[in-house]
Amino acid sequence: MPTYIRRIVMLLSSDGRMPRSDATSKGLADWHQLYAATMREMDAKQLHVLIEKTSRAMEARLDELSRIEGNEQEQKEIFIAANALLSLKVARRKWENKISD
Repeated sequence: MPTYIRRIVMLLSSDGRMPRSDATSKGLADWHQLYAATMREMDAKQLHVLIEKTSRAMEARLDELSRIEGNEQEQKEIFIAANALLSLKVARRKWENKISD
Protein backbone atom coordinates (compact mmCIF):
# COMPACT_ATOMS: atom_id res chain seq x y z
CA MET A 1 0.00 0.00 0.00
CA PRO A 2 1.49 3.35 -0.99
CA THR A 3 2.39 5.42 2.08
CA TYR A 4 1.37 8.69 0.42
CA ILE A 5 -2.29 7.64 0.61
CA ARG A 6 -1.99 7.04 4.35
CA ARG A 7 -0.23 10.40 4.79
CA ILE A 8 -3.06 12.27 3.10
CA VAL A 9 -5.66 10.47 5.23
CA MET A 10 -3.55 11.35 8.29
CA LEU A 11 -3.68 15.05 7.35
CA LEU A 12 -7.46 14.90 7.51
CA SER A 13 -7.41 14.01 11.20
CA SER A 14 -7.83 16.99 13.49
CA ASP A 15 -4.91 15.95 15.69
CA GLY A 16 -2.61 15.16 12.76
CA ARG A 17 -2.37 11.48 13.64
CA MET A 18 -3.65 8.48 11.76
CA PRO A 19 -7.30 7.83 12.60
CA ARG A 20 -7.95 4.70 14.59
CA SER A 21 -8.57 1.82 12.23
CA ASP A 22 -10.85 -0.22 14.50
CA ALA A 23 -13.80 1.72 13.06
CA THR A 24 -14.98 -1.06 10.74
CA SER A 25 -15.71 -3.42 13.63
CA LYS A 26 -17.94 -0.75 15.18
CA GLY A 27 -20.21 -0.61 12.14
CA LEU A 28 -18.81 2.54 10.56
CA ALA A 29 -20.55 3.45 7.34
CA ASP A 30 -18.91 2.84 3.99
CA TRP A 31 -16.34 5.53 3.18
CA HIS A 32 -18.05 6.26 -0.14
CA GLN A 33 -21.29 7.20 1.63
CA LEU A 34 -19.51 9.33 4.22
CA TYR A 35 -17.47 11.06 1.53
CA ALA A 36 -20.61 11.93 -0.44
CA ALA A 37 -22.32 13.26 2.69
CA THR A 38 -19.23 15.32 3.57
CA MET A 39 -19.07 16.92 0.15
CA ARG A 40 -22.75 17.96 0.43
CA GLU A 41 -22.55 19.28 4.00
CA MET A 42 -23.02 23.03 4.48
CA ASP A 43 -22.89 23.33 8.29
CA ALA A 44 -19.29 24.03 9.43
CA LYS A 45 -19.53 22.07 12.69
CA GLN A 46 -21.10 19.06 11.02
CA LEU A 47 -18.56 19.28 8.21
CA HIS A 48 -15.73 18.90 10.72
CA VAL A 49 -17.41 15.83 12.24
CA LEU A 50 -17.97 14.28 8.83
CA ILE A 51 -14.38 14.86 7.74
CA GLU A 52 -13.22 13.00 10.87
CA LYS A 53 -15.65 10.13 10.31
CA THR A 54 -14.73 9.87 6.64
CA SER A 55 -11.00 9.80 7.39
CA ARG A 56 -11.55 6.99 9.93
CA ALA A 57 -13.60 5.03 7.40
CA MET A 58 -10.92 5.53 4.73
CA GLU A 59 -8.22 4.33 7.10
CA ALA A 60 -10.28 1.27 8.03
CA ARG A 61 -10.77 0.46 4.37
CA LEU A 62 -7.08 0.96 3.62
CA ASP A 63 -6.31 -1.55 6.37
CA GLU A 64 -8.70 -4.02 4.74
CA LEU A 65 -7.22 -3.39 1.29
CA SER A 66 -3.70 -4.02 2.57
CA ARG A 67 -4.70 -7.69 2.92
CA ILE A 68 -6.27 -7.97 -0.55
CA GLU A 69 -4.47 -8.12 -3.89
CA GLY A 70 -5.68 -6.26 -6.98
CA ASN A 71 -7.19 -3.27 -5.19
CA GLU A 72 -5.36 -0.47 -6.96
CA GLN A 73 -8.55 1.12 -8.30
CA GLU A 74 -10.09 1.61 -4.86
CA GLN A 75 -6.77 2.89 -3.50
CA LYS A 76 -6.81 5.49 -6.28
CA GLU A 77 -10.39 6.41 -5.37
CA ILE A 78 -9.41 6.87 -1.72
CA PHE A 79 -6.39 8.96 -2.77
CA ILE A 80 -8.55 11.24 -4.92
CA ALA A 81 -11.26 11.53 -2.25
CA ALA A 82 -8.72 12.20 0.52
CA ASN A 83 -7.13 14.96 -1.58
CA ALA A 84 -10.53 16.53 -2.15
CA LEU A 85 -11.34 16.38 1.57
CA LEU A 86 -7.96 17.86 2.45
CA SER A 87 -8.59 20.72 0.01
CA LEU A 88 -12.02 21.25 1.55
CA LYS A 89 -10.55 21.28 5.05
CA VAL A 90 -7.87 23.82 4.08
CA ALA A 91 -10.40 26.04 2.29
CA ARG A 92 -12.71 25.91 5.32
CA ARG A 93 -9.87 27.00 7.62
CA LYS A 94 -8.95 29.88 5.31
CA TRP A 95 -12.58 30.96 5.21
CA GLU A 96 -12.88 30.78 9.02
CA ASN A 97 -9.69 32.82 9.39
CA LYS A 98 -11.06 35.53 7.10
CA ILE A 99 -14.27 35.72 9.15
CA SER A 100 -12.37 35.99 12.45
CA ASP A 101 -10.07 38.77 11.16
